[in-house]
Amino acid sequence: MPSGDNDLAQSRYTAVARVLVRVFVLNLSVALAKIVFGYASVDLLAERLQPTVAIDELSVSAFLRSRPYMTDRAAAAYDGFITMVWSLPSYLTSAPDYQAFLGHCLAEPTPAFWLARVLV
Repeated sequence: MPSGDNDLAQSRYTAVARVLVRVFVLNLSVALAKIVFGYASVDLLAERLQPTVAIDELSVSAFLRSRPYMTDRAAAAYDGFITMVWSLPSYLTSAPDYQAFLGHCLAEPTPAFWLARVLV
């Protein structure tokens, strides 16, 4: 096999490996953002049981930004979700109102979640 064919195969292998690593990293970052998104919902529901901040005057965006685990990507996803569902950006949505909304949405799932049942 000539040397040129071996170099071409090696460069293709390197290019494919780079693409696979990028795809893996992007999928991992999306999965982590989804986990943070879900955890933020549970965290907001749990504020009534174990208060860490006074949420009465906070918007959803302010509550999310006050959390040490929140990332920019997850906050943007949360804002997009709230804007799509409520037609309001998260900085105009009251944290207690969204907390009540989450409590009503999660109060009767299968299996029942005890955290949401306590709040409704």
